[in-house]
Amino acid sequence: MANVTLTTRSVRATFHNVQSSTQHPDGRWEIEPASPSGVSLVSYSTTDGNCGATVNTPGRSAPDVQSVQVPAGRILLPGDVLLVASTLPGSGQCDDMTSFHIVPWPTSSDYFTGPALGSKTAEHVFWARAQQRFKRSEILLDWLPSIVDIDSLPVNWAGWGQEKPTISWLLNEMVAAYDIGDEWGLTGSPSNLYRSYGRDFASRVSVAMVMLCSTLPKEQKRPLAERICQMAIDLAGAYLDGRVQTNNGGHFQGRKAVILLGMALLRLQPDDWSIVLKGQFQEDKAYADVGSIPWAPGWRFGWRGHESLPFEWQKPLSQWSTASYGPLWYVNNYMQANVGAQVGTALAMRLLKLTPFMSNAMDGFVAQWMQGPNSAGARALAAIGGTPDWGGDYSSGGASGFCAAAWNKYANQVG
Repeated sequence: MANVTLTTRSVRATFHNVQSSTQHPDGRWEIEPASPSGVSLVSYSTTDGNCGATVNTPGRSAPDVQSVQVPAGRILLPGDVLLVASTLPGSGQCDDMTSFHIVPWPTSSDYFTGPALGSKTAEHVFWARAQQRFKRSEILLDWLPSIVDIDSLPVNWAGWGQEKPTISWLLNEMVAAYDIGDEWGLTGSPSNLYRSYGRDFASRVSVAMVMLCSTLPKEQKRPLAERICQMAIDLAGAYLDGRVQTNNGGHFQGRKAVILLGMALLRLQPDDWSIVLKGQFQEDKAYADVGSIPWAPGWRFGWRGHESLPFEWQKPLSQWSTASYGPLWYVNNYMQANVGAQVGTALAMRLLKLTPFMSNAMDGFVAQWMQGPNSAGARALAAIGGTPDWGGDYSSGGASGFCAAAWNKYANQVG
């Protein structure tokens, strides 16, 4: 049987003993072996410069794909996933990546692939790769609300960084969630495919969530809804294989919302969501119900910029540390980029009635952030040097102001 070479953007790989192969919308490939002996990897390469690969990259302590190799002749069986990474000459940052999924059935782009991330031996990962298929046409597209009228929002789309978001723009910004590494593994995640740094990832997710709750026609939303589903499947593979996030500055955010919405769209029942949603996400660790906040009457939700810090919001401001990496430092340096990046997500979770599954505390703190403290509270915080830009969202490279405007118009219209 002749060899088959499969190409996506800068990456190509050649296999032997292939019965069928299909490319999916984000560029990944499904491969059906011609016999039970599997397919044999002949070679892989990139047109960019440097190239690396892994098979069944683990959810925790994953190697940087661009720095390791898979030998020619490696046999790949159904349930295996080959990741091939590309890096420009002289760069330490992966810029492109493609996954090749070996499956036991005739390949078809009518279905999502199993997770690109996670060890084959992890519970539920092999099942999702070689036993279960989710059909694209069966996602709950009709369940998405048609509420947010984008054109009615008071945003100056011609303003700097405020370009009007579109579905095509988001599809280019969110090609695939090949999250490689637990915390500082950003160099291993492909920069041309998505923004892997937490606050930037979360900001794109926020915009996408609001777009999916907009009055755009259902079929215009479909490609983005399908992209969220595939990203959710990929990310779930990492968390099913033991990935745990920390709350550390701007890292990690946005993954929980993708997985949650993806599971809902894929018709997985809420009783099964807890298999993945185990309190291991940044959003579970950054926000809390602290009971009351002395300098902001009526507020009860707190936020922290690092999980090593206590939730200081329930303390009088006179007890706040003003040292570097203390609560005030995080308020001034990280709060808008962290909380502002979640404004659209919090709104969408309200409109989708998923807030209890996402985080009641995050929703409550976002509401406080958008409202701002009363004037006395704001003056008290300013007196110790706290000057956050209350009520703003965060989105770099476009759509700035979009989520905040949508929140202000629709957050309290939830039935």
